[in-house]
This record gives sequence, C-alpha cells and structure tokens, in this order.
Amino acid sequence: MKVYENKSDCSGCSACFSICPVNAITMAADGEGFLYPEVDDTKCVSCNRCLSVCPIRIHHKERDNNNALPHIGILNLQNTSNYGASIAAAVLEMNVRDISGSEYVVETIDYNGKYRGNIINKVLDYVEQNNGWINCFKGAYRRLFKEDKALSSDLRNIRKERFASFNEKFLNRTIEYNDAADINSDKNNYAFIVGSDVVWHLKRVTNFRSEAYFLKFAGKDTRKISYAASVDIKSDYLNNYKSTYSDGLKNIDYISVREKDTSDYLSELTDKNISVECDPAFLFTSEQYNEMIEFSSEKPDEDYIYLYLLDRNDFLIEYAKKLSKEKGLKLYYFTPKYPAFDENSHNCLSDGPAEFLMRVKNARYILSNSFHCIVFSLIFEKKFLSFDRSKSSIKGYNLLSQFNLTERIVKSDSVIDIDKPIDFDCVRQKISEMRNDGLQFLKNSLQ
Repeated sequence: MKVYENKSDCSGCSACFSICPVNAITMAADGEGFLYPEVDDTKCVSCNRCLSVCPIRIHHKERDNNNALPHIGILNLQNTSNYGASIAAAVLEMNVRDISGSEYVVETIDYNGKYRGNIINKVLDYVEQNNGWINCFKGAYRRLFKEDKALSSDLRNIRKERFASFNEKFLNRTIEYNDAADINSDKNNYAFIVGSDVVWHLKRVTNFRSEAYFLKFAGKDTRKISYAASVDIKSDYLNNYKSTYSDGLKNIDYISVREKDTSDYLSELTDKNISVECDPAFLFTSEQYNEMIEFSSEKPDEDYIYLYLLDRNDFLIEYAKKLSKEKGLKLYYFTPKYPAFDENSHNCLSDGPAEFLMRVKNARYILSNSFHCIVFSLIFEKKFLSFDRSKSSIKGYNLLSQFNLTERIVKSDSVIDIDKPIDFDCVRQKISEMRNDGLQFLKNSLQ
C-alpha cells in the first residue's frame, strides 16, 4: 500500500494516520524534519480509508471530474480594474451559466497577455497600449508632480482589494494565463466566448494579443462566439486594418458586436452574419444588481452628484463644481487625473465595483464620460449628462442613439439642462427588448 507516490502529493496533514483502524500508518520524519506517512504492510488490511480521506487525492479527483465536463470559457477585460468591465464580465458569466445549465462548467478566463519579445519591442508595445509617447510622458509627469501620491496610493490599494473581493465573489475565474496558447488546455472545451467591451480595439488586435481576442487558440471543434465585441473606433481610422479584421473574423462562428457602426464596418469584410447586441450590463435588471450593491463596503449617502471621469476634462470639472453649488449637493467624484477637490466633496478613488454601483444607484445626478457609467445611469433611471471623450470613439454616441438621447451628450463648451426630463418608460422598454435579443443570441449560439 502506498499513500502517496511523490512528496508533492502529500501535505503531511496526518489524516491517513488518524483514520487507520489497525494502526498500520506512522508519521516518520524525513531528512529535513517533515513528517510523512509510512505503511506497515504486515498490519495493513487494504481498507483504503487512508486513500479516501487524503485531501490532495480528493482535490485531484474533483479537478479531473471537473475537467471532464464540457467547459465554456469567457474571455473579456475583467482584469483591467475597470468597474464596467468587471461588472459586465460577472453578468455575462452568470447569464451563460443559466443558459448552459449545470452540465457545463462556465469560467471567466483570467488572461493577462505578456509580451515575450526583446525589451525594445516591449517598450514600443507599451507605448502603443498608451496611445503614443506624448501620453506616456504626460502621464509620468502628472504622477510625479501633480498627484497627491500618498493619498492616491492609499486609496488605490483599498480599491485593488475591493476588486479582488468582488471578483472572488462574483466570478469563477481560471488561473492566470500570460500566453493565449496555454488557454486551450486539457479541459473538455465546448465553447469560447469573447466579449464584450473593446476587445477588438486596434491596440489589442494589431499585436500578439490578437491570438487571444480573435480566439485563434481555440480548437477546430470548439464553438467560437463573440458577444457584443467592440472596436470603438470610427471606420475612417480603420481603413488600413481591413486585413487584420477580416482574418480575425474567420475564426469566429457566431458574431455579434456592440455598436452599429462596428457592424457596418465589419460586414464589408466577411460574408458571415453580424448582429448588434447590447452590452452584458443590460442583461441584468436594476433589481438583479441589488446583490452586488449589498456587497458594498460603503454606505449610501443622501442626495449627491456623482462625477465619474476617466480622462482629463477641465470643462466637465468646472461644470460639476458649479452644479454642486447651484443644487447645494455634495459632489462624489472618481477622477484619477484630479485627486483633490474642496471640502464639499468626497473622493471615491477607493471604490470597488460594488461601491461604484451603489454610488450610481443613489445619486440624484450623474456626470460622466464613461460608457458604462451612462449604461448604469439608464438602468437605474438617473438624470445624467454624457461628455465627449474622444474624437475617434463611437461607443457613447452609438449607445445614446439607441435611446434617442444624443441630446444628453455635451460637446466642447455647450450647456445642457441636466433637469430636462427623460422618458424612462421608453428607456425601460428599449432595455427590455435589447436584453431579450441578447439572451436569445447567446442561447442560439450555445445550444
């Protein structure tokens, strides 16, 4: 009788020693003083109780049984510490699990691609990811001379912990993969889903990451699905990359994108059907988000303005301060580029995804240049203004055009009445239609 083959298969927990009915097992020290079980064959009656109680054997058996089941892997941007991306990833995973049933293992793939070339190409890839040298130098200058580094560091550490807790609670994540080729492992892979958010942005599909985000690593017999994938760049900027996208689309069996402009562009590059589906965040109702909000470590305040700003926008900052004074409301803000406001404000840089949802749900007004912040403003039926973020970005306009609310977009120094009524009955009906279409696309592509 052997309780283990290699020392790596034994933790020295003594469970086998404790359960042996004939005292055939003793715990003997090895050369380094660690205790391992030894079996006296003259006493052993081969009852196998020691094997049945071994925690490592139990773990390996569960792992093997789990890997034998058909797997559905979801690849998105959940590891970017972005509220919308993490929440959308959790919602998509839960809906796919509901659709596929208990006979399938649904996992979110923790992909963090690492460049494996030489150091010069690695630096050039970093610059490309950050939209050029000028942006890299500006970012370094702000971090060194403009930001309160002590305050930002403390708040960011709390935020990091809250993201980790949220992902642990609401996502079934795989181990971390740094190379796309490793994702298609020895599991019984039934399907891979890529999406949503900007998984097909140029900075992700024009380098080594295209292997992942176009699902090129997946096996021939594995279903390959894109759900609400986004390019988020006007087609004028994409004319030199048609071969990149046409080649990538060859790998996808069922294609859906998030923006109509993206659908129009990609439809000219393939004869496959391309549908426009809603962001995964819309697949949950406001009531379904309550479980996530209850996970928040912060308590809701009464009546405030929530400012969520991703890029520098001095006009938006001044507008927010002015609105705060006019309405007599405290300003809750998430603005990494502007770490300090006045005494009638609260820095939300430490918030995790659950706290972010809580802020949006309980605010009276929302000011933002974030796509997902506006998505949740619609879901929670809040008065909001959306501020232009980039000349090349299409996702904000495409989103609000679906609800006939493009007048809520603030351009340059224009002034818009934030109290102008929004027909939330129509918004509610449109979201319901989008949700039904999105769920139907997932059902058709998975079943």
